[in-house]
Amino acid sequence: MPSRDRILQRLRSHRAANGSPPSATLPLPLPTPAPVADKISAFIAALEASHADVLRTTDSTWQQDLLNHIACHPIQTLMVAEHGPFHALLSSPPPNLNLVPYGTALEDIKDALFHEIDAGLSYAQAGIAETGTLLLKMGKHEPRALSLVPPTHYVQVAASTLYGTLPEAFADPALQPLPNNMVLISGPSKTADIQQTLAYGAHGPKQLVVLLVE
Repeated sequence: MPSRDRILQRLRSHRAANGSPPSATLPLPLPTPAPVADKISAFIAALEASHADVLRTTDSTWQQDLLNHIACHPIQTLMVAEHGPFHALLSSPPPNLNLVPYGTALEDIKDALFHEIDAGLSYAQAGIAETGTLLLKMGKHEPRALSLVPPTHYVQVAASTLYGTLPEAFADPALQPLPNNMVLISGPSKTADIQQTLAYGAHGPKQLVVLLVE
């Protein structure tokens, strides 16, 4: 019997013995959530272990904290999604910072995005405390290129949207329906392909700055 047939036969035998798997559409039970303070501490520790920077801020101060951080780094141009949650920034740009809208097709802004933009600003729908992971729903209001191309990536996430684990997040109806394209970010871009030496910024942003709104 060919090896493929033997594998399929074993799979069918296992299914017959154990019954059909549960439907993916069935709601999963929500685990008891951890205290917010514990999730915040674990989230920050995991991000910093991955060489990300965390700015603890509030609803009323996050913009100023963002600008203060930018002022301490060689960042002159910041790209923001034109129709995203930060579109109000574009109407009243701060001095000494060039705010560039991302509102057209990628082909129209590709040269500027790759050669002129120093940083991008994104919004995360949730965070995972266990791994320091950010969950971003990509689409019209959250362009994928903002998290891929600029050397520095700023991401805002609310402390109230932190989950203990990824299964806990995916079991929460508040995040449903899951999009076709959800990006999970757990630190700046890094690789160890070359001589097993860890290098940052090889395939995306070299710096990740998380604005944790409490």
